[in-house]
Amino acid sequence: MINGETTGFACSYSDCGSGGKLLCLYNSAFVEFNFWEAGSLGADKMTFDMQVTAKDMVNYYRYYYEKFQRKSSNEMTVGLNEFCRNLVATGWAKTKSGYTPTAKAMNALVYDCATLGADAQGLAADCSTNSYASKIGMQLSYYKVKDLSLSQEQVLEKAFSTWYGQLENVDLDKKASYDNNVETKAPDFANLVVGDATKLGCSVETCEPEGFSVAVCEFDG
Repeated sequence: MINGETTGFACSYSDCGSGGKLLCLYNSAFVEFNFWEAGSLGADKMTFDMQVTAKDMVNYYRYYYEKFQRKSSNEMTVGLNEFCRNLVATGWAKTKSGYTPTAKAMNALVYDCATLGADAQGLAADCSTNSYASKIGMQLSYYKVKDLSLSQEQVLEKAFSTWYGQLENVDLDKKASYDNNVETKAPDFANLVVGDATKLGCSVETCEPEGFSVAVCEFDG
């Protein structure tokens, strides 16, 4: 379907009872090739066609993580994180003046309820604190919002959106280095996408008397 040498194709469909078959023939045989020439996408302005493709990719990942919203909160957390990590790993994440370099490898995180989740829950439940730090030596991000009308799921969505949005404050080099600029302007984004991380755990608490809700997430990267 994406062979650059192909100029024509034809398809036929047959209905076989409870199933069906679709057969398509192309006028160029498949050979191993590169989808595009190696290089940094952020180094040049995207063509119109590439902009359309990027939009389609965003819609795809939007669907990818939204399906988790219909499941448990833990699965939703994993889905939100995978949305961010996949967008970054494939090079479609927008930086300050370009796009992220693609990732050679990036782990899919699993939810750790017993350790990371439990520590995050204990921290979020302390409505009297003004700062949050992991008690088990993990990387931590938190997000506070004063809109008490938001559900805990909505608070979590806003947290991930805010953390991921820090990427547009910085540019990444070809090695996606964690430098002083990233540490200062996008520390929470960095927590989301550390390639060798394997686990995360989150908790959301509504502190009604204090007038805020808070989302706390911990990562082992």
